Amino acid sequence: MKVAVILNTKGNEVFSVKKTETVCDTVKLMGKHKIGSITVVDEQGAIAGILTERDVLCCV
Repeated sequence: MKVAVILNTKGNEVFSVKKTETVCDTVKLMGKHKIGSITVVDEQGAIAGILTERDVLCCV
């Protein structure tokens, strides 16, 4: 199986949040869109990192 097959099934929209966003609001966004990770961008819009479900659970 190729990644393209999965993207064609689930969609290929990429969601991101600013690094100043709260974890709570970010988790709500992830839940709303049924995604397990989200990119985090800096003030210039460049990717600063990625936040995953596992990252959140490890902090709780």
